[in-house]
Amino acid sequence: WSSDVCSSDLSTSEPLRLVNTFSLSQLGPGNFDHFAIDLKRNHLFATPEEAKAVLVLNANSGAMVHQLFVDRPHALFYRSDTDRLYVSDGIDGSVRVFDGGDFSQVARISLLKDADAMGYDISKKTLYVASGGKDLGQKSSHLSVIDTTTNKNIQDIEIDGETLEAMALDTYRP
Repeated sequence: WSSDVCSSDLSTSEPLRLVNTFSLSQLGPGNFDHFAIDLKRNHLFATPEEAKAVLVLNANSGAMVHQLFVDRPHALFYRSDTDRLYVSDGIDGSVRVFDGGDFSQVARISLLKDADAMGYDISKKTLYVASGGKDLGQKSSHLSVIDTTTNKNIQDIEIDGETLEAMALDTYRP
C-alpha cells in the first residue's frame, strides 16, 4: 500500500481488470492444468493435458507460437533470470527443463511417476515438485527438492498421505 492512497480511493479503484480474452477451441475438449508466463517475450505457457504438449502462445492474441511435446504436462514454472521453463510430466515422472529462447530441452530430472504440483522458493532457487502417491499404489507421496541452478534433484521428502495436489510456500520465512 502506498501512503498516498486514502480509503476513498480504494473503494472506487478496480481490484482487477480484464485485459484480453481469446479462444483455444481448435484444441478440442480437455482440461488445462496450469499456466506460466514469459513477460520478456510475451509468451503464455499452457498445459492442456489431452494435447500431450505445452503450448507456447502469444499472450495478446492467443496465437500458437510453438509446442513442446510432453506426455502429460501438469505444472509449469518459468524462471526469467535463467530463461528456463520447468514442466512436470506425470507419465514419465520427471521435470523437463526447456530453454525459453529456442525451446530446446536442456535437462530432464527424474522423479517418481505422477509428477504434478510445483512451488518455487526464490530465496534458495529451489523448486518443490509433488509426485508418487495413490496413482502408483503408494501410501505416501513425495516432495522432491530441485536446485534450479544445477537442475539436480537434491532431496526427496516422503509425506504421509496418498495425494499431494498443491502447495504454498511461505515467502517470508524459510
